[in-house]
Amino acid sequence: MPASQFKDFIMPVAQELSNLGIKTAASPTLEFWETYPKYSFRPSGPGEGVSNGRFASRLFPRSSFVDAKSEEFVAIMASIRTWVETGGYGFHSVDYHPSLETAGYPGAHSAVNPHLRKAAMHATGFDTASYGPESTPEDMIKSHKRLSEFADRWRAASPGSGAYMNEADTEEPNFQSSFYGSNYDRLLKIKNERDPWGALYVVTGVGSDQWKVEGTSGLPTQQGRLCRV
Repeated sequence: MPASQFKDFIMPVAQELSNLGIKTAASPTLEFWETYPKYSFRPSGPGEGVSNGRFASRLFPRSSFVDAKSEEFVAIMASIRTWVETGGYGFHSVDYHPSLETAGYPGAHSAVNPHLRKAAMHATGFDTASYGPESTPEDMIKSHKRLSEFADRWRAASPGSGAYMNEADTEEPNFQSSFYGSNYDRLLKIKNERDPWGALYVVTGVGSDQWKVEGTSGLPTQQGRLCRV
């Protein structure tokens, strides 16, 4: 839709936020680009910059958003507010309604994370503390420990759910369940049948817990010797 039409479309949302005490621009400035490469944030074309940082991710279930007065909803909102207000981390969410009914066949029998099927919000948090070469391993481990403590609040507020592995912590606790859900055992069986040598390895991939990278100073890098656990 054109910018003028979108402005009319978004104004009720801005007004509702204002009524809740969340300040927004009274008259937001909107711009329109014909194609993605013309987007001003990427004047040289589409693509992302490179930086050092850590992610946290959580798939909050749709059932927790049905009743705004429920314990589940209150707990999730509190965990997100604590993440931003106390933790000082950036927060981003993608909100949608995937389901088995929407996917149909064969999607219902794919390797898609079952937690994703029940989610209403894919929450992503960003730790912009330095994880580059200018920081020591001890500094990085300390920063990640703090990040994990706040991410644990998300996990506690949504028991039994998981995370989206492409934008998540590579040290996600119990990643087998979090990233693959009930599919993991079936996928591991397929992996062992097709690759009994363990030649195909990827971080947080199926069967990756059978391997360990040595000589990394306690960091989750792949700059070391890959050894059997």
